[in-house]
Amino acid sequence: MVFHSFEVQAYDYLVKPVDKKQFEKTMERFYASMQNASEDSLLVQKGYEGRIIPKDEIVFCEIIDRKIYLNLASGEVVDYYERIENLETKLDNRFYRCHRSYLINLKHLKGYKNGTACMDNGKEIPVSRLRSKEFSGVVLQYMKNI
Repeated sequence: MVFHSFEVQAYDYLVKPVDKKQFEKTMERFYASMQNASEDSLLVQKGYEGRIIPKDEIVFCEIIDRKIYLNLASGEVVDYYERIENLETKLDNRFYRCHRSYLINLKHLKGYKNGTACMDNGKEIPVSRLRSKEFSGVVLQYMKNI
């Protein structure tokens, strides 16, 4: 049981009756660590497991049905259930939704041709015709801000 606490990254043990000050202290530590992790990382919940993934490691996100597939720079693919709209709110301006089923990390964009975004991992991601013009502007703006 004690070893399981390391797997789930337990912050504290609260024993009943719960002391209000101890509870507040634990929650403040938890909140602070989540703030630090969320700025440049994404917390992925899959069942009872949680995993923190650096945003820079995400090359692109693909949604199939209700499942999101995070394609990482390492080649690993992490899948979990979430709405793409919720994922978009957790990501920053490095990410662009180029298609209803794809979010790409502009940091990993290598080029663009014929309605396709070419990523640095060799994958080609479709850019919808409706977003094609906006995509060019977003890429230019991103390049200015680097």
